Amino acid sequence: MRLRLLNTLGVFVFLAAPIRNTPAQAPAAPRSSLLLQAETLLAEGDTVGTREACGRALSSPGLSESERAHLLFLIASAHAKELDEAPASERVRELLDAPGATPDLKARSHLLIARMLALFGGQNAWNRSMERLDAALEIQNLPKTAVLEVRSLRAEVALQLRRFDSAHADFLFLASHGPSERQTESHLNAARALGMSGRPEEALGILDRLALPPDDHALLADVQVLRGILHYDQKHLEKARTLFLSVCALPGQNPGTAPYREARLRLHLRKLVPESAPCLKVLFIGSSHTQRGSVPLLVEQLAASAPPNIPRIFAGEKTRMGTGMRAHWNEGDAPDTARGKIAAEAWDAVVVETFFRNPREDLAEWTERYLDLTRSKGARLVVYESPAAKALPYPGGFREFHANNLWLASRFSVTLAPCMDAWLRILGPSPNDHDFRTLYADWIHATPEGAYLSACCIFSALTGHNPEGLFRPSGISEEKAVSYQRAAWAAYQDARAQKPSDQAH
Repeated sequence: MRLRLLNTLGVFVFLAAPIRNTPAQAPAAPRSSLLLQAETLLAEGDTVGTREACGRALSSPGLSESERAHLLFLIASAHAKELDEAPASERVRELLDAPGATPDLKARSHLLIARMLALFGGQNAWNRSMERLDAALEIQNLPKTAVLEVRSLRAEVALQLRRFDSAHADFLFLASHGPSERQTESHLNAARALGMSGRPEEALGILDRLALPPDDHALLADVQVLRGILHYDQKHLEKARTLFLSVCALPGQNPGTAPYREARLRLHLRKLVPESAPCLKVLFIGSSHTQRGSVPLLVEQLAASAPPNIPRIFAGEKTRMGTGMRAHWNEGDAPDTARGKIAAEAWDAVVVETFFRNPREDLAEWTERYLDLTRSKGARLVVYESPAAKALPYPGGFREFHANNLWLASRFSVTLAPCMDAWLRILGPSPNDHDFRTLYADWIHATPEGAYLSACCIFSALTGHNPEGLFRPSGISEEKAVSYQRAAWAAYQDARAQKPSDQAH
């Protein structure tokens, strides 16, 4: 269920705003200047400069306990912005023991680490994030704003851990105690949690009681698409059809908005609308490599811009940060899991990510499991060769990962989206730092350009067609887009030539 959330996991906002405590004595001017400088540098993203300014301030004479605690928080925030958990956690440990740390500052420090762990993703990180959030709520005399921020993130982490009752309780708390302008959204998310836990009638009851602003078409779209999904899952298909069509007709909804895409996908999965052109219903299963850059949406947009003889693509997603093929499989086959989603619908193809750290044996084991399930449902499997870590030996480590994926595709006769090979073609034989930054947003994740290059590969793998001349995002020049399209097509053709295949024709 793709809905507007509470901006806790999707947007990484560090709570490093100035925290104004009243010290026993007014701070000396130079020290105050350093503290203000550190806050400014952190807001500008200069994490090294932040730590240096904080270090100078910490060594200045006459530092109050509250100032010291504040500086430790800023240092921890700078490390957290770099996703460097160990030093961030160490500074937070010092802060929690500091005499000048207020309850609010202690809670925000727990929240800082919890946000970082939530971004890492994966069962272990989410469990540790939840421990931090629970510890924050145990602090006495917390301001209301801190309580709301903690419970907001805790609700989202609970959803990731599939603790639906806990998420539902936190969303209801936010609806009752949060800002009035967010109450409807919190009730909506509470209904979403109930729907994911298999309690559709209760979820619909919450939605029926909502008082929706008549001019908030985006919120109405979220509500109506959730209503449609709840009826759809109960096989009340005519009700679902009516609701989905109403979503698509709302002002502001278009093929790039999440409610519209969800409604359109469901309509086509159960053939609730006539299909005048060939189309492919595709389920993407993966982690941040599929989420970041909105790879499924890019694939849809490429297909939508293609000539009429090339199928349109309608994409569904079961993605979660830090969750690979093994973790998705081991969650079982409940309706909200990857296996449950494969089994529930008439997909034409399922796209799964491989990961550069997995040895061949692991890749083979989990690919075979997904392949057996996918084929039993009449769909085909596409293997998405997700980006390898930037620090991997270049080009040898990159080529080794690609070779493992070629071997996998050959062994099981599955379609390969050879994104790593396409990245190699763009990076060239001796890339410099600027070349890497074009495709890499950090140590492993793609920039918008890297995501587009991967999407071109997946489009070719799904359709068997050349992406050259098709859709390009507004932030990518026509010259660059053509180079990415050509690299993707060449990589796909080479991969196809090296193995027996059930590729699309």
